[in-house]
Amino acid sequence: MSALFMAVGTCTLGQREVDKDGNVVKETQAKFEPDPKGGCVIVGRIKFTDDGMEQDGPADVFGDWDAGGYLRKALEVIKPSRRHNLPDFERIVKGMVAESSDKDCPFFEHCSSMFCRDCVVNQWIEEVTDE
Repeated sequence: MSALFMAVGTCTLGQREVDKDGNVVKETQAKFEPDPKGGCVIVGRIKFTDDGMEQDGPADVFGDWDAGGYLRKALEVIKPSRRHNLPDFERIVKGMVAESSDKDCPFFEHCSSMFCRDCVVNQWIEEVTDE
């Protein structure tokens, strides 16, 4: 049986340097360091063993701002047996935009954050209008 883990921290990607002949000169491994002020969220599985717990496969890394991404991944990991109560907002927004001649955000007047550049709704609108 697997369980879900999520953690906030700092993720550093690995790096490999090679010389002109393709030989590896220097290599650093990717790493994740837990830090409540970090800018990344990792989501993965842990499995229970006779000795305790260990990571079960690779973890996925998300920017801490990408709540839609890491929450979607959490649902994929736990696979709830019942349907969850989150509407498919991506499908709803894309459908609204596709059916309308107005390609502006349908929530603009009601949004309190006003950071459209970082908003997933803005991204979905761009995906529909680019098709």
